[in-house]
Amino acid sequence: MNLSLAFATIRVAALVLCSALGCGQGRAADGSYPDHPVTIVVPAGAGSGPDATARRIAAAVGRTLGQPVLVDNRAGAAGIPGTEFAVHAPPDGYTLYLGTNAAVCINPALYRRLPYDPARDLVPISMATRGAPLLLVAPGLPVHTLAEFVAHAKAHPGQLGYASSGNGSTSQLAMELLKHEAGIELLHVPYKEEARAIGDVIGGQVQATIAFGAVAVAQVEAGRLRALAVAGPRRNPLLPQVPTAAEQGLPGFSVPGWIGFFAPAGTPHAVLQRLEQAFVAAETAADYAGWVHSLGSEAVGSTAREFADELRVDCPRWAAIVHDAGVHVD
Repeated sequence: MNLSLAFATIRVAALVLCSALGCGQGRAADGSYPDHPVTIVVPAGAGSGPDATARRIAAAVGRTLGQPVLVDNRAGAAGIPGTEFAVHAPPDGYTLYLGTNAAVCINPALYRRLPYDPARDLVPISMATRGAPLLLVAPGLPVHTLAEFVAHAKAHPGQLGYASSGNGSTSQLAMELLKHEAGIELLHVPYKEEARAIGDVIGGQVQATIAFGAVAVAQVEAGRLRALAVAGPRRNPLLPQVPTAAEQGLPGFSVPGWIGFFAPAGTPHAVLQRLEQAFVAAETAADYAGWVHSLGSEAVGSTAREFADELRVDCPRWAAIVHDAGVHVD
């Protein structure tokens, strides 16, 4: 393991221990929490997937806490400004943070200089949602399985292009992992927006991409794209006919994503416990689980300890993917 990955692993281990023991340095909860509205900082725009998740959870959590829970969208720059704002908020339980694997695990490995360290500056509350992306190809590409795609790429090295939502994006890193695991060469075609990337695959200008969520599923169901594999441990409930990469002999091609909630480090342990109870109740409710299922993902509702355990595995793994792909953003 190289030195940067070793430090990443140590930082995540410290996060796990601190979460388990309750290392809050803020003032002790006096039993009145919360006595005014709570805000969830979402480092993504209104109408995005993370925003929709935050708003559904916020309403339910607010009912449990007896105070309004508001959503503060702070989009842009790969979520860095929004994350910085959240981690530097007072650790009193009134400013929380919605994080994703991209912001919490990938960015620290991708950016050489960040104004924060998620493993040091955030403590987990609960993972809300987990999902896996789909490997998608243009309908005109003469492949119908992952094995056929790999064989086609090997027969045309460097000639197949894959679209991503930008340098350092989850979609680029996932495809770079596929290249590594399958021993193939693909041409990276970065876009500024996922919608344009998917549109050009539909149009045949680019041959493949990888994407999460209901948008990808809708394009497959409409016949505009062909799904070859789920890059995760389980099949997509909306496309049960599409096998996972592991089922097709490529278990290393697995890049499940998640959405979860955090508080600034130093938040009192009693406040964290109150928040954990409220978030787990919201995330395990039947209406939320049904909504997440309708998007092709899985409602989780993990405890803080369970979430921290997943971070201990997930963050070093993403750091390794970034390192192996040789991708860095200054």
